[in-house]
Amino acid sequence: MKRMVLLACMSILIVFLLVSSVALAGNKHYTIRASYFTPSDAKAGFAFGGSVGAWVDEAVQIGIGTDFFFKNYRKESKVADDVAPDGTVISTIRTEVEYNTYIIPLMLELTLNFPGLWKGSIFGQGGLGYELLINKEQNYASKVKETRLYGGFAWQVGGGASFKLGSDSALFVQGYYNGGKVRRKLKDPLEELPVSEEVNLSGLGVRVGLSLGPL
Repeated sequence: MKRMVLLACMSILIVFLLVSSVALAGNKHYTIRASYFTPSDAKAGFAFGGSVGAWVDEAVQIGIGTDFFFKNYRKESKVADDVAPDGTVISTIRTEVEYNTYIIPLMLELTLNFPGLWKGSIFGQGGLGYELLINKEQNYASKVKETRLYGGFAWQVGGGASFKLGSDSALFVQGYYNGGKVRRKLKDPLEELPVSEEVNLSGLGVRVGLSLGPL
């Protein structure tokens, strides 16, 4: 069920973008961005992504955006140190447990631009979409490997400023808030009642990036 909902959301967003791109073929707009994100129930880290969309008029822009967040944790211990003949110290490290966390939101974004800065503008942005959390655990000691998939609807709101670099390029800085909780279903082994795990991914973030296209 969860995968069907995710596929339906992605399909709707992609169709909407394609229709918008055809209708506004001369006004396509792209961004490349890097973020620092602080989710409530996960460690803060960097994300990289971008967006593609189109201008409706000189003030309104619609599009689809995504960011790829990755965090790695390893529990390691030093086994031994060896010294090479040239004096180089070579350490032997044992990895006991490794966790990889991925957060991937897919958002339908609406941006409102307000010209008012020298060679730039200020803008507000809102987004609505679906968010995935993938948690991979590799326990080398107990030989256990598990992948946990969480999903849920999410929203974003924020604002920032852009500064023109050329006729069709600009640098932007943005602060935003991501609101969303993701879940995965479990089964109660004793009573067989619906049970779920929940991770709160709400938190603040900051982005910097490059805008490409008509400004």
